[in-house]
Amino acid sequence: MLSKASAWIREFRLIFLLFAVVPLLTGSLVAYNLYPGQFSWFYLAVSMAAIILLHAGTIAYNDFFDFWTGADRINKERTPFTGGTGLLIDGILDPMHVLIAGSICFVLCILLGMYIVFTRSPIVFLLGVVGVGLGAFYTAPPLKLSYRLLGEISWFLSFPLTALGAFFTQVPPSSIAGVIGMWDMILATVIAILPTAFLGMAGFFILEFPDYNADRQAMKLGVAVFLGKKNTIYVYVLMCILAYASLLLAVIFDFIPMAGLSALITLPLFVWVWTGMKKYIETPVRLVPYIVAGAGAIYLASALVIIALLVR
Repeated sequence: MLSKASAWIREFRLIFLLFAVVPLLTGSLVAYNLYPGQFSWFYLAVSMAAIILLHAGTIAYNDFFDFWTGADRINKERTPFTGGTGLLIDGILDPMHVLIAGSICFVLCILLGMYIVFTRSPIVFLLGVVGVGLGAFYTAPPLKLSYRLLGEISWFLSFPLTALGAFFTQVPPSSIAGVIGMWDMILATVIAILPTAFLGMAGFFILEFPDYNADRQAMKLGVAVFLGKKNTIYVYVLMCILAYASLLLAVIFDFIPMAGLSALITLPLFVWVWTGMKKYIETPVRLVPYIVAGAGAIYLASALVIIALLVR
């Protein structure tokens, strides 16, 4: 029997929560490379706390609303990484407590975000509103983005939004005209995060396989349900190709240092995951080792790009 403390740690899914800081670090390091004299460790810490709270709220809301709609309750192919945490279904945590915890996370995130807005840049407000909206309404009504083929788009957009928010926190523009004048730096930030964003999307599609049957019954329309599992494998391959192609282009045009090419060592892992997706297309619960390998590869590739930006 899990202790309450262990249950809450499991509820917020550390493996996914930590990934929230990747685009934030990327945007912050682009700002550091361009404007080292303006870099603030204090605002890095504040923005990191805000983004972790945002993702924690999103995870809690996702668990609650997928339980509430029945998507997780009817899932017979749960894994440690898909089908919800199981904590609500097994009665270990009270659903309302999870909803309240998620709401508290969003409130604290908004408070930290408003502090950044008032002390650094109003531009962060616009990015924050979109980010909180995508997180809160990922599964929550009335939008229920992940039920309407918009979950994947929300996930992808979270990468450049977070990176740009981190960049503007470190290099606050004074006006809209100032933002327009920074278009080349904005482009540098977006291009630097694209390889991670595409790899994150590839990992997202792996996670849809074990939930496929339950999502169909619950009318939760994701890419796997919409296209079918076989076609989703092709989309997975496309995301991997776009990830490594964008990495090569980013290095060629000096948006990412040459050392960032070290992330190419993760390519064999993604190929191995692809073989697993094909092999276990009808028994997705067997995909757990491949999910772990994919997550590890994403973390490793992201870390190598971040290190390359750090030592530039």
